[in-house]
Amino acid sequence: MANYLVAIERLIPEWKKENPAVSKVSVGWHLDHSLKVVIGVCKQLERANPKDYRPKFSFLGAAIMTIGKIPRGKGRAPKASRTTDEITQETLSRQLEKAHEELLKFDNFHSNAFFEHPYFGHMNTKKAKKFLKIHTVHHLAIVNDILSKE
Repeated sequence: MANYLVAIERLIPEWKKENPAVSKVSVGWHLDHSLKVVIGVCKQLERANPKDYRPKFSFLGAAIMTIGKIPRGKGRAPKASRTTDEITQETLSRQLEKAHEELLKFDNFHSNAFFEHPYFGHMNTKKAKKFLKIHTVHHLAIVNDILSKE
């Protein structure tokens, strides 16, 4: 995940850029959302009681995890991963620092620590790590399209 955070860091100076033909929201929104998801997932894994882990099959979740790609324009970000604050270079940089801190803890989580995805249910540490990569790549691709189609 560290290399994805490096990619986010490089894109922070572009935070104000928009391209409505690609996305309804700015580069900054996609970076903010991606960082909030990384931080939120790590915090849930840290707090989770592995004894409470209850996997649930989700066809959509299984398909996305197998294919490794999230279809564009189909999902909506849950409230917890949407910002209500102003997005600036400074807020993005602070979140990036927090995401780095949270990811340092990742390898210490129990294998059945979990986070609850709003559509896919409980995802244990291994699935959470894969999901974070897929999710971050999804938003980085959108950002790259916003910037390339200016």
